[in-house]
Amino acid sequence: MARIGNLRGRKPLLRCTSDLIRVHIVGLWAARAPFRLRVLRLGSKHSLDGESDEEPLTLPQFEAFDPKVEVNGETVFSIVDGMGAYKETALRILRDNGINAPKPGDWYPQQHWLNAFREIAENVGPNTIHRIGVKIPQNAQFPPHITSLAAALESIDVAYHMNHRGGEIGHYLFEPAHEGCALLRCENPYPCDFDRGIIEAIAGKFRPPGSVIRVEHDDAELCRKKGGRVCVYRVIWQ
Repeated sequence: MARIGNLRGRKPLLRCTSDLIRVHIVGLWAARAPFRLRVLRLGSKHSLDGESDEEPLTLPQFEAFDPKVEVNGETVFSIVDGMGAYKETALRILRDNGINAPKPGDWYPQQHWLNAFREIAENVGPNTIHRIGVKIPQNAQFPPHITSLAAALESIDVAYHMNHRGGEIGHYLFEPAHEGCALLRCENPYPCDFDRGIIEAIAGKFRPPGSVIRVEHDDAELCRKKGGRVCVYRVIWQ
């Protein structure tokens, strides 16, 4: 049974304040090594229409946690949807990586899909990866009857497990910090910019009336772009 990514009752990993210094637990998730404390500096901030900085692509992005994992066709199609006018290019990239004409209801090796992500990231760029993430809520299956932003953010992990099967896939761990702020710890093999797109799309879709959404990414050394296993986002609505 899928574990819902919820950290209620645990001490927050990051606080939703304007401080730039955070204490992060390093190694707790990475390879089950003994954890140690390290002080990290909070990096870039992204608004809902912001662009990401380009950084070198390194593992463990694009590497499935389990080679037996599969992803459904609805989710795979977000690559086609996210590339807009370049639909044929998207289908060609999927085909070159072992996924031919994805169909709803069918299942495909997650590693093949991650290989397509890698090719797009290396040859097209991070903004396209971000746009693909934005399309996920429109294509993938999500739990019904969501009525609040906090519930929507918490549902990302549930939806993640609804759209994958066959083995360990990681999590989107949700932690409410205080009123108007929540944390999402993304521990999965997908690209950082893809996850940012998902979070921003969900936050925008369920934005409380009259509020302004801000999504902040801890862009320090644990970012998956820099070889880490985890990216942490703060979602703030005021």
